[in-house]
Amino acid sequence: AQPVIKSAIEKDEIFLGLSSMVSVVLSVIAMLLASGPFVSRNLDTFAMLRCFGASHTLIRNIMIWQTLLVASIGGLLGCALGYFLQEGLATLAATLFVEVLAPVTLQPFLLGFAVSICVMLALMWPHLLSIQTLTTVRILRREVEVDLRRDWLTYIPVALLVFLLIWLQASTLQLATVVSLGLLVAAAIVGVLAYGLVQLLFRLKLSSQNKTQNKTLAALQIGLSNLKRRIRLSIAQMIAFGLGLMVIVLLSIVRTDLMDSWQATLPADAPNRFVINLQKAQLPAFTKTFTHQGMTQPAVFPMVRGRLTQINDQPINLDSYPSERAKRLAAREFNLSMAAEMQEDNRLLEGQWWQPADAGKPYVSIEQDIASNLNIKVGDTLTYDITGVPLKLTVTNIRKVEWDSMRANFFAVTPPLVLDPFMASYMTAFYLPREDADFVNQLLKQFPNLTVIDVAALMEQVRAIMQKMSVAVAYVFLFSLVSGLAVLYAALIATKTARIRESTLLRVLGASRQQVSWAMMAEFLCIALVAVLVAVVLANGMAYYISHFMLDIPYQLNLSIALIAIVSALIFIPLSAWWVVRQYLNQPPKQLLNSI
Repeated sequence: AQPVIKSAIEKDEIFLGLSSMVSVVLSVIAMLLASGPFVSRNLDTFAMLRCFGASHTLIRNIMIWQTLLVASIGGLLGCALGYFLQEGLATLAATLFVEVLAPVTLQPFLLGFAVSICVMLALMWPHLLSIQTLTTVRILRREVEVDLRRDWLTYIPVALLVFLLIWLQASTLQLATVVSLGLLVAAAIVGVLAYGLVQLLFRLKLSSQNKTQNKTLAALQIGLSNLKRRIRLSIAQMIAFGLGLMVIVLLSIVRTDLMDSWQATLPADAPNRFVINLQKAQLPAFTKTFTHQGMTQPAVFPMVRGRLTQINDQPINLDSYPSERAKRLAAREFNLSMAAEMQEDNRLLEGQWWQPADAGKPYVSIEQDIASNLNIKVGDTLTYDITGVPLKLTVTNIRKVEWDSMRANFFAVTPPLVLDPFMASYMTAFYLPREDADFVNQLLKQFPNLTVIDVAALMEQVRAIMQKMSVAVAYVFLFSLVSGLAVLYAALIATKTARIRESTLLRVLGASRQQVSWAMMAEFLCIALVAVLVAVVLANGMAYYISHFMLDIPYQLNLSIALIAIVSALIFIPLSAWWVVRQYLNQPPKQLLNSI
């Protein structure tokens, strides 16, 4: 019921939905990359089966059963791991709001298992179609990487399935659409930049080919030429790295902004005392009390109690509202106030704020939540019953109130002079340090009619809840990081066999271990550079949209996250590529030839 808690939990829910979507996308990308080596390892078996007279249908059925077996084992292991991790979340939830979570049902297990089967079948479908078009000779000659033609239309089921999973995990269709479009734009931009960079580097290599005989430079040029020779694979790896890095950077930025917004929601000097029942004649003496105490004079607001009785001259009918919240809002009394200017923690959504000349005119500004629940729009007329006297007001604007600022705010605000004919009391909110706690006693002695509400304990509870929610956010954020690492690993493993074969040939032709290492690291350094630059730019763009339009929190250009992402990608991606094939670089060329 507290707006501050409601706002924080809604933002937390959107972030958790975003984390779930990111994990889904990264997992599918990793599985897509891993499916290629899985098929390649079975090509020899398929060739032998074809030589022994097996039909394409038999090979396809074998491949389908292998896929189902892998998906079933992976699904069971994933569900088991998810159950134990859920126990960790249950323990965490016990320290947040509830002592015991609802008992575990079969629904998440069935959903996880079904997703595993569907995703694996959708990912293997293009390979199933490609295998049926390959002849035995082409498989035996190892011409698959060159001649394998994949129709991009066969990946439509994968794309549709991914969007469906994103939609299921998202809290809104808007968020699912933004993330999906961002991924498509990222893939397109990375692909275009990758192709342009490959062409540029290849031209630079040709122009400097006869100008140097340096072995290190020659090794670097070999690595760059690999980008041109395997341009489709290079672009695919850049897209995979780019998407993986983009979503990790995106989550890091949004998580940081969310944490900062929660910390800024209740700063150390946020109002912790509310004063009501202050009378107009007491205002001068009341403000002087703060001046004598050396404290900042708080803003004082008039407050008139009224009940909403009619909307557009139609009496309020509680049964016409489907939600219980709308019925409670329609039945309650409202505190109306007057203001010449809109408060800093309010934001205009529709309509126009009034001008100084509008003082005394029957206008009213309505808070967004009340307007949406009671179907109030700009231009509607509202009739309030104030101590038996009707007051008819026209809605000139709808505003959003930052309730989590803990400042004095009102659902309905009129221009100055409108409420002057009615008996009004005044209220205010101010921050009182702990060492000045006796100031409240002095205030009550001077003004015994005042009611001072201590909300310090409530604010401490709010801070504690937000801190615990930040722990939950960090817990779920780890899943996305693990999924991102899976993508990076799968992107490296996808070309492991080809790179071992290439390194072997270079060693046979006289290249040293160091030259082969430099060639590989130069290639992956270019791949990492394109991927991380595009990832950082697009992640910041998506973070701005999500923060500004969905989470309604301030966006901050976090250069430290961008710098960490760039440096980490340029260091760890080339080193990881070298780490994958390092053991083959120490073996003699003859032994390597025998192994391939």
